[in-house]
Amino acid sequence: MDYHEEENFWIELKNNLLNFYKKDNKIYLAKYEEHKLIEERVIIDKCKILNSVILSKDENISLIYINLKGELFLSNFSDDTLDSSMVLTRSVSQNNYMQIASVNNSLNIFYINEVNTISTICFRILSNKLILTPTVIIDGIDTKREVPYIISASDNELAICYVKIGYPNCIGYRVYDIKRNSWSSFKELDKCNYPINNFDFVVKRDTIAYSYTFTTYRRANIVCGIGKENIENKNIQEAEPNVELSDIYISEDNKMYLIYLIGDVLKIKELEMNREIKFIDDIKLNNINYYKKYSYSCDKDILKNSMLIIKSDYGDIYTDSNFIKNITIEKYKANINLPEFINNAVITDEDLNENIIKFNINDEMADKEYLKAFLSKIKGYEIIINNLTEKFIIADEEKKKLMENINYLNTQLNQKSYQINNLQNVLAQNKASVGEYRVKIDELTRSLNKKEEKVADPELIRLKEIVTKKEEEKSNYINIINEKDKNIKEISENKKVEISRLNNEILRLQEEYKKLNLEKSSYLNEINSLKSNIEVLNDIIDDNNNEINSLKQEVAFLEDKSNNDSFIKKLFKTGE
Repeated sequence: MDYHEEENFWIELKNNLLNFYKKDNKIYLAKYEEHKLIEERVIIDKCKILNSVILSKDENISLIYINLKGELFLSNFSDDTLDSSMVLTRSVSQNNYMQIASVNNSLNIFYINEVNTISTICFRILSNKLILTPTVIIDGIDTKREVPYIISASDNELAICYVKIGYPNCIGYRVYDIKRNSWSSFKELDKCNYPINNFDFVVKRDTIAYSYTFTTYRRANIVCGIGKENIENKNIQEAEPNVELSDIYISEDNKMYLIYLIGDVLKIKELEMNREIKFIDDIKLNNINYYKKYSYSCDKDILKNSMLIIKSDYGDIYTDSNFIKNITIEKYKANINLPEFINNAVITDEDLNENIIKFNINDEMADKEYLKAFLSKIKGYEIIINNLTEKFIIADEEKKKLMENINYLNTQLNQKSYQINNLQNVLAQNKASVGEYRVKIDELTRSLNKKEEKVADPELIRLKEIVTKKEEEKSNYINIINEKDKNIKEISENKKVEISRLNNEILRLQEEYKKLNLEKSSYLNEINSLKSNIEVLNDIIDDNNNEINSLKQEVAFLEDKSNNDSFIKKLFKTGE
């Protein structure tokens, strides 16, 4: 089962969910309130590919799609209707896995191209004047996973995360510099010796969060991290065979929340920068019959580009902006056991009349039934406060007992330390005695040897000389053998160094070859793109020369008027 649903986008706007998806060459809109479907209808006919659904800062929604003629269209959706549409380009080349993001008053187009069996990420910009820049090859990419790259776009920030070609599997990202109109170098997040199954990536201002999964020896692993630079990785290893799907986001207070499904358990964890991972909840899901991952955006101050939908006996789960909050609230409620008597405390007429007099309430104007209910709650809360006070008193008493136990343990510890010191002194004395005994033994041994020398006969002396000679010969042989071993080891080490040097040289040449191939393909693509655009650019220049004089008179007015408009609005104004 494919975990990611393409041509299907979810927008959270004003706490409602809007689902835009393509089916049978039509674009549908499904509206949800509190995760319940309330409306579903067709909004666009004749759609070949639904590329992107963009939520702008001014809460406008724009759909970018390719119609049956192969034209790239942009349609604006506001006030529950499509209010305008325009053609962005008359023809779109067929490329793999195209994504489009709106940043810096432009549409930023990403796609994958195959050049000499090498997959590369390509990048182009469509300005608000509908001018398409030449192709830029960002990098070689490993395309083995279902979602080969992830775009993180917000305000004036644009970043791309992917797994590079090569071994080990290296996951990282690049950031687009809008002022310089260029991409940064590849910034490595982590390396993995095993194939990376899937990954998540978000950037919120200068905070970066990511996660990825891999499997080794039938054990599922998920790695995550959050930080600004030099991000510390957190590895969570589970015994189950596979992590089905995962989702992350950065909250308003710059915490990372990780949600992932492993087996029939949905795990939820929290991670702050330079902190240990915090457990939130494990939700047991019986009889899971549906789970998918969708592209997602919302109007909240969080950064999140995906959402999970899981259906089981537990109920339907939507990991939208309120999911974690709702889980923590329900968990809090489940841990609170308020006494039933809060709303059921008995209030007598005597108590009621006493309080009416106490607070100078007009007896005729007083709603006694309301006052009874109100006083019942107050009594209930008084009982709870008294119970809590008693618990605090008990806790203080337990604290005193604990301190007494600590003092007793400290006393015992001091006694043990004194005993240890005594034992150490005794041990030192014993060591000194042992030394004295060893001296005496050595003296006795030397005396015994002298006596043996006196009684030794010539034959014994001759045999000792032979033994000594043999020992010297043995020692010489051992030295020769050690020298030979040393020489062999030196030769072996030299060979290893030489082999390592040659291997490094081979790897360097391979990388250089790959780089040259990429540069070659980049130049070829750029040349082809430039050749194909020359004629178009010439036509545009001719048309623009005729319009320059009239446009100069309107520039100041249009600039002042469009400063507060979204890119999408600017596009539509350009098309007027």
